[in-house]
Amino acid sequence: MKKRITIVVALMLFAVLGYAQTVKWLVVPQYDSITHYSDNIFKCIDQNGRIQLLDWNGKSLGIPEDADAITDYSDGYAIVLQGDRILGILTEANRQYQRLDGDYYATKYSFFSEGYIAVAKGSVEGKQGYLDAKGKPVLEFKYMETMPVHKGWALVVENGKDKVKPRRYKRSDDWSGDGMSTLKKGDREGITWATTFNKDGKALVKIKGGEYVEIDTNFDRIQNNVNENKNENKQLFVNNYDYSYKPAGSQEVKSDHNTQPDKNNDCSVYDKDGKKGYKTSDGVFVPAQFSDAKDFYARRAIVSMGNGYGIIEWLDGKFKPSWPEESVRVYEYAKKVELLQFALTAPASLESNKLKLEFDKGDGHFVECKELRCDNFKLADRVISSKSSECTLHAKVTYSENNLPDLLLWEEESKPIKIDYINISLSVPSVTSEYADENDNQTVKADVTNTSNVAVTVSVKLTVGGKTVPFKGKLSPKQSKTLTSTVKVDEDNKQVQAVISAEVDGHDCGSRSARVTLKKI
Repeated sequence: MKKRITIVVALMLFAVLGYAQTVKWLVVPQYDSITHYSDNIFKCIDQNGRIQLLDWNGKSLGIPEDADAITDYSDGYAIVLQGDRILGILTEANRQYQRLDGDYYATKYSFFSEGYIAVAKGSVEGKQGYLDAKGKPVLEFKYMETMPVHKGWALVVENGKDKVKPRRYKRSDDWSGDGMSTLKKGDREGITWATTFNKDGKALVKIKGGEYVEIDTNFDRIQNNVNENKNENKQLFVNNYDYSYKPAGSQEVKSDHNTQPDKNNDCSVYDKDGKKGYKTSDGVFVPAQFSDAKDFYARRAIVSMGNGYGIIEWLDGKFKPSWPEESVRVYEYAKKVELLQFALTAPASLESNKLKLEFDKGDGHFVECKELRCDNFKLADRVISSKSSECTLHAKVTYSENNLPDLLLWEEESKPIKIDYINISLSVPSVTSEYADENDNQTVKADVTNTSNVAVTVSVKLTVGGKTVPFKGKLSPKQSKTLTSTVKVDEDNKQVQAVISAEVDGHDCGSRSARVTLKKI
C-alpha cells in the first residue's frame, strides 16, 4: 500500500487547561508611553503629550483630550489637569471621571485629604479655598494659602494679613471656627507663618519675635523654641512637617504602584536578535518581536512595537503542532517527492478567521496557507535539486486584523527533516548460460539493486515469455537481488521478450527489457 503523507493545516479549536499560552492585542501600539497608573488602570500618553486612562479591559475612562497631567490617587481621589488648571476629579472606587464646574487651579497641596482638596480660584495666584470630592466649594475663597485637612482641622492664611487661622469642620457641609486655641492671645494675633499638620497631628507656627512653636490639632503648645532645638536650617526643618507632595502640572505626581510580575504565571522576558518576547518553563510563549516588553501583571503586559506602546492580554490555551515524520523520500526514478503532513490546533480563545498560518518548505521562503490549509505540498524544489540530505521546516502563526499590527503568536523555527533519495537500479535481462541444459531448459535472469542510502521494501517482477516471477522484500543500501525465470527451449535461436520492473512505496521505479535469444545444445 503506497505511503502518502499530506500537509494539512487544520486549525481545530479546543480549550486547553493549565498554563495560558497565547495572547492578543488589548490596546494597539499607538502611544508614546504606557505605565500602570493604579492596580487596575493604565496611563497612556500619546505623541502630542495628551493623557488617557484605560481600564483593565482597554476601555477609556473619558479623560478630556486636553488633559496633560493626572495626580496620583490620594484618599481615593485624583485630579486631572491642564497645566495647573483642574479639569476634573477621578474617583478610585468606581473609576469614574467627573468634570469640574468652575475655574479652579491646583496649589502646592494638589491632593485630597479627608475628602477635601485645597485649590485656588480663577488663577494659580488666586484666593484659595476647598473643594469636596464632588467638586463643590465648602469654604469661601478668601485665603492666601490653604493647607491639607488633618483630623478635622485645616490651617489657612486669611485675607493676606499673614495671620494663621485654624478651621475645623464638623460635617462636610459645615465648617466652623477656631475657638479651641490655648495659645496666649498675643501669640495668636502674632502668628505669621505655619505648616500643615503632619502625620502625627503636629504643626509648626511662627509667632512674634521669630520663635517657632510646635502645636497639636487643639492648638495646644507642645514644644517651644523648636527651631533652635531641632534644626537651624529652616527648609529641612519645615520638611519634617510639610506633606512631601509636589505641585501639579509640569511637576506631576508619579505613581509607584506594585506592578511585580504575576507570581504564578511562570513567565519571563527573553531577548533574541535585539527583540524581546516571553518564555515559560515549557518554552517560548510569545516569540520575540517587541522592541520593549514589560513583565506580565494580572495577565496584562505593556509592550512596544513599531513606533508605539500597546498592551497584550494573556489568554488561555496553546498551539499544538503535529509535525511530519522524521524523514521524507524523493523517488528519483519516478521523479516524485513524498508529500508531507502537518496539523496544528489553536486555542479556542482566538478567533480562527483572524489567524494566518505561513509555512516554509525548507528553502527559507514562507508561503501563506489559504483558508488555514496547505494540502499536499512537497519540499521546495531547490532543496531537492541540490541533493540536500536534510532541511529545516518552519511554521508560524500571526494574529492579523484590519488596521492592527500583525502579532506573531506561535513559531517553530527549526524542525529538521531528513531527505532520503530512493534509487533502484535494474539490469537488462539476460541468459545465465549460452545454451540450454540437457533438459532443454534455459535460465533468464535480471538484477535489482538498492542504490539508495536507506533500506527499502521493493516489489519486483521478472516476466519472460509471458511467465512472471515476483519478488517483494527489503533491500539494504547497495544490496542486490537476482530474479530468475526458467524457460523451455523448444526450438533453436528462439527469441522471447524479457522485462523486469520494480516499485517502491507504490511508486514506479521503471523497467528494463530485452529480446533474449534461447539456444539448444
